[in-house]
Amino acid sequence: MTLDLSRHARSSLIRNSALAALAASVLALAVFLGATAAGVPLSVPGPGGALLEISAVMIVVASVAGTLGATLVLAALNALARHPRRSFEVTAFAVLALSLVPVLAGGLPAVTALSLGAMHLVAAAAIVALLRPAARTVR
Repeated sequence: MTLDLSRHARSSLIRNSALAALAASVLALAVFLGATAAGVPLSVPGPGGALLEISAVMIVVASVAGTLGATLVLAALNALARHPRRSFEVTAFAVLALSLVPVLAGGLPAVTALSLGAMHLVAAAAIVALLRPAARTVR
């Protein structure tokens, strides 16, 4: 199985992916800075029960990693799916929903869960909005 994309399609996907990573990082960081300025505790239980403080670096790394994953999924869908755009949107929504489960069910204070959930939502919105145009509309 090979993912045979035209030069234009690859170029568009790479450009949109870079923009999506930047936008997702900036938007999630804006939520982070707002929450931090408001005094929201942004720590989650880590390994061994120790509290893990969420940092700006962690947000950027997570945003870039999420964008990379979404880009790879979209590239595969462009090559293999009958309706890549619709398949990408459904997949992105499912991954977003799954990413919110630990945030909402983790026993975090409400303001912490709300802030972390907002970071997930703005990052996902940026990634989907900027990668979506690189999806083929029909096979």
